[in-house]
Amino acid sequence: MVALIIGAQLLLWFTSGALMSFLPIDRVHGDHLVERNATTALPSHLALASPSAITAATAAPVDRHLSHVAWPSCRRSRDG
Repeated sequence: MVALIIGAQLLLWFTSGALMSFLPIDRVHGDHLVERNATTALPSHLALASPSAITAATAAPVDRHLSHVAWPSCRRSRDG
């Protein structure tokens, strides 16, 4: 019984892989579903917390480091 279930899953996996190989790669990736020029602005009435207020509210020490983005990010220290 278990072999039948695993066999059915493998058959579906191979079938879907074969189908994806016949479709254009942009369609497989879903590029046709993404609107590249769409941006959404934050509402002006939205109250955002400052990073210093967030770090002050935590009980553990916070390490400040630069990530791959343009602004520094913070993470909680594991030791302490």
